[in-house]
Amino acid sequence: MRISYQKGVVILTVVLIFVVIFTQKERFIAGNRSNINDNVIIEKQRKQFEKEKKQFEKEREEISHQKKEFENQKKAFEEQKLNFEEQKKENKELAKEIEQFENDKETFAKEKEGLSKEKEGLSKEKEGFSKEKEGFSKEKEGFSKEKENFAKEKERFLKEKEDFEKEKDEFEKKKQKFQEKKKKFLEENDAFEDPEEEEEEEEEEENEKIDVVFTWAGIIKTMNNRNRYNYELQFSLRAVHKYLPWVNKIYVLINSDTDYPYWINKEKSGKVVVYDRCKIIEKPEHCPTLNTFAVFSALEKIEGLSNKFILIDDDVFINQPLTPDFFFKDDFPRVLQRYSKMKIYQDNREFKNIKRPEYKFAMYSHLPKPMRKDLIVKFHEEYPEYAKLVQSHHTGRYKKLSEEFSMIYYQYFYDHKWMKRESLSSSDFYQIPHKHPADITKQFDKVYKDLITRNIKTFNCNDDYSTDKEIYPKQQKVLWDFYMKLYPETPDYEIPNPDHAKYS
Repeated sequence: MRISYQKGVVILTVVLIFVVIFTQKERFIAGNRSNINDNVIIEKQRKQFEKEKKQFEKEREEISHQKKEFENQKKAFEEQKLNFEEQKKENKELAKEIEQFENDKETFAKEKEGLSKEKEGLSKEKEGFSKEKEGFSKEKEGFSKEKENFAKEKERFLKEKEDFEKEKDEFEKKKQKFQEKKKKFLEENDAFEDPEEEEEEEEEEENEKIDVVFTWAGIIKTMNNRNRYNYELQFSLRAVHKYLPWVNKIYVLINSDTDYPYWINKEKSGKVVVYDRCKIIEKPEHCPTLNTFAVFSALEKIEGLSNKFILIDDDVFINQPLTPDFFFKDDFPRVLQRYSKMKIYQDNREFKNIKRPEYKFAMYSHLPKPMRKDLIVKFHEEYPEYAKLVQSHHTGRYKKLSEEFSMIYYQYFYDHKWMKRESLSSSDFYQIPHKHPADITKQFDKVYKDLITRNIKTFNCNDDYSTDKEIYPKQQKVLWDFYMKLYPETPDYEIPNPDHAKYS
């Protein structure tokens, strides 16, 4: 009986344990089911949100793509606009930073709305730029017509120039024939001529003569750009020969120890007279001279020089047909200058015992300078010692004294009302830039275009080129081609095809 009781207790305990385990299992299963359902709902919501997020990202990407496309169109138009307005540079910011999107849907919605408004604004701006582009297109069309008209005008001018040259040649031939007939008639009829009338005619004819004077240091083989030779004199002479055919003689003043210009034919030099400038310097010990102003101080002593003459530096060039009236007005030098007061050099009081003029006015010293010999003689009569002082500085310009003689002459002429001073116009003179890149090809293409299209009368080409032994020869080649385009005709006094490389 006792054994049966114990067995029953054990069975009951086992049954209770199974009941407890079963109960806990049911609760655990029920709890898991609840959690699974919640996770399913959350996962669905998350997927829905991700789907909406991807949709929005797609829309945002599409808007960004449209915006970028418009910005590219806008940038292309800006580049076209800059081509029409070179001086007007507008840098507009076309790219804007996009703020970082936040992770929630509300932030994306706000940004989407903002981008839509921005797109609308850009569309309006694009419309405005389209209208502006249309305006520039019309303006471009107008410029094209103006350019075409200018080309026709230029062609007409060149034809008139050609006709003028032909008429001039015919007139000269007729004049020569008339002179020959007149001479023959007088010889055959033994005509009587009044000596006084003949003398007046000769004086009048002499007064109408106008010479040109160059000073030249010669060909100095150096890299010093103050003394190098870059074909200046050869082509400046060609310019005078081409555009001032009416001049009487062309003097080239050189030192007695300077080689004769190798491209000039001594036997057929024609109007060109290569003249030893040491003949006009008073003291032999002061020549050869490297001071151009010392030569200027004695120009009136050149044998055979006409009363009227034009002083031209070898790096100054005539670029248009000019008449004597461009250089002389009412028989006085016509001087083109500006009225700024200045001094070339500081006066030095150690020369206070020498009577000398005061230099007051600035002038473009690289312009052709018309002169009168009789007025220069009057200057030296008033300042007899000053020229001797300047000539004594034969090793170079003396930088403590006002020695720029051509402008000193002009100041003297002006004080005595012996010159016509006029303002310099933009077409009277052109200064080629002093600063040059290593490759000067494009720069001189522009210079050539300016000289032709702007009808420039005179220009200056200083030697401001490289001192590098490799760069400089290439620049010289560009200069030669530039001069040849302007002055291709070979005058009678030149030796055909000389060996330039031998002398350069």
